[in-house]
Amino acid sequence: MLSHNALRAFDCSKVIISRRCLTSSTSIYQQSSVHIQETDDEHSGNREKHVSPFERVQNLAADLKNELKAPDSDINEVFNDFKDKIESLKQKLRNPSPMERSHLLANFSSDLLQELSYRSKNMTLDPYQVLNTLCQYKLARSQHFTIVLKYLLYNQSPQDVIALWVKYLETISENPVILLQNSSSRAHMQNIAITTTAYLSLPENTVDISILYKILQIDRKMGQVLPFNMIRRMVNTEFSSLERRDVIIKNLNTLYYQYTVQDSDHFLSQIENAPRWIDLRDLYGQYNKLEGEKNVEIISKFMDKFIDLDKPDQVVTIYNQYSKVFPNSTSLKDCLLRAVSHLRAKSSKEKLDRILAVWNSVIKPGDNIKNTSYATLVNALTDSGNFNHLKEFWEEELPKKFKKDPIVKEAFLLALCQTSPLKYDQVKGELAETVKTKKLFNKVLLLMLDDEKVSEEQFNTFYYNHYPSDGVLPPTLDTLSIKMYANYKFQAEDTRPQFDLLQSVSINPTDYEKVEKITKAFISVCPTVEPIRQLYKQLGTHLNARNYADFISAEFNKPDGTVAEAKNLFSDFLSYQKTRKRNVDNTPLNALLLGFCDKLYKSKQSEYVPYIEKYYNLAKDSSIRVSNLAVSKILFNLATFARNTQQLSDKEVAFINQFMRDLGTNEGFRPNPKDIQILKECDGITVPEKLT
Repeated sequence: MLSHNALRAFDCSKVIISRRCLTSSTSIYQQSSVHIQETDDEHSGNREKHVSPFERVQNLAADLKNELKAPDSDINEVFNDFKDKIESLKQKLRNPSPMERSHLLANFSSDLLQELSYRSKNMTLDPYQVLNTLCQYKLARSQHFTIVLKYLLYNQSPQDVIALWVKYLETISENPVILLQNSSSRAHMQNIAITTTAYLSLPENTVDISILYKILQIDRKMGQVLPFNMIRRMVNTEFSSLERRDVIIKNLNTLYYQYTVQDSDHFLSQIENAPRWIDLRDLYGQYNKLEGEKNVEIISKFMDKFIDLDKPDQVVTIYNQYSKVFPNSTSLKDCLLRAVSHLRAKSSKEKLDRILAVWNSVIKPGDNIKNTSYATLVNALTDSGNFNHLKEFWEEELPKKFKKDPIVKEAFLLALCQTSPLKYDQVKGELAETVKTKKLFNKVLLLMLDDEKVSEEQFNTFYYNHYPSDGVLPPTLDTLSIKMYANYKFQAEDTRPQFDLLQSVSINPTDYEKVEKITKAFISVCPTVEPIRQLYKQLGTHLNARNYADFISAEFNKPDGTVAEAKNLFSDFLSYQKTRKRNVDNTPLNALLLGFCDKLYKSKQSEYVPYIEKYYNLAKDSSIRVSNLAVSKILFNLATFARNTQQLSDKEVAFINQFMRDLGTNEGFRPNPKDIQILKECDGITVPEKLT
């Protein structure tokens, strides 16, 4: 190291450098600069060549897919190439996670398996070998097992299906996150359905649901159940060509009967939570066809639910059939009493006469009238609009001991809630510690939510007192929908937009069946449209046509709903249908037509007639069936509008005449003569002779 003096001397002295040295130095500098530049270029090139693990996997998946889709592709070569490249990539990756979690690689694997399933008869390679390789590299997904399970069943190998199911369960236990990632939400249920079908097709097999539950590892205590509708649909469609199909159907009916006997609580819950009468009709049809002794509790539950869904005629039919099988059943007689109070009649007096006729001829002749029958009479008088007669009956005819009976008392309290604008404060003093009637319990919950003095803690205390959070006693979906709204209501206003409605009641948005049911129930209990719109946004792609119809109806029925939003929802639905390459479902369109009919009736404004015309013509042009309910509403509202309008416009006359011509060719619809007569008397309206 130079001393301070030496440095100073160096600084002050004149240093003379020869030209040769200067030239030499410049040359060295230039060479060094070139070398440095080359090094920089090399590093820059390396940076450009660097590809992330994610990109490597994506590129590999894309290359393999192109190779598979090539016109002259050899599937054996594609598979061998796949194995080589996957192994090579695995060696290069420090972490295999990008490969194991790749959506594109999973899609390619599905395409490869699907292609092989079609061609495998003439090949040495089969789908099982490919699946085995996918499992080896932790690339297997639920849908990959679905493809191979179907392949084995198509090829009449039910034993192999069950063996593969066991491997599927093992794979789930080893790697549940990877297996279920990027999988269809229905894939696991499909695998259960395919394996069940294989079990039903086993030769010389005596069907036993308990054994099947063990094979499938279904835990009844956790509310798990076989997807019977999916199984039945598969057997009737994609597996309809199976050699032993008749045996499968027979065994499936046996299995279903065993389910209704051994899992009767779950079956009763399924009936209770049926969202629409069509679903209930299908459920009843399946049960009614079963061979074996029927359960009167199940029959009664069907009858009760048909009444709730406004189908009392069906209840009378069921009573006529099963009263011979269960002649002494109080519950069947009670259901008949409720049903006649809901049958159409010209007046409440006519309904009262029917109620008294059933009471005096069917129920009263019994030696001992039960508390449930008195409670049903209370309900029947209320539902039929004979509340004054009910008060008279309560005060003068009801035996004193039944006035204190919890079931009868709750029926009367529910009647008061339904017929009077009661507040929660007026009701709570009359409630027992535990409310036994589900309808009254739900009504009390709604009264609590209407009362601003009721805190979240008070509401939850009352709720969880009846339905503990441990889930041992699950609430109905109607009750759960009220809880979902309560969870929303008790949120601070600034946090509501981010509040996850379904998550608050532990419902998975991919559980389509449950989502559909609770959506309908939730919409019915919400007093405003804001939380309904929030649920719509949160559901995203987890919607079906029925959901769209419910959301559209809400925009017409809720006080702050709008026509513009209803139209937007229908536009969203049309876009949704295009992505699925299906024809437009009639449910949302009928909801839209009914909504505009309601607007026309309430407002008496002509602005709604063009909307009815527009969407009615859309139905015609798209070959969509307009429901008889919608047709009758259109007819009634056009007739009412025409009668109340001094002068119909030319466009209105043209539409009404077009609609009447369509009615004349509609063999499945019987118009109301009053509506036809009104239109006959209107200037410019021509009614086809067939309708007169």
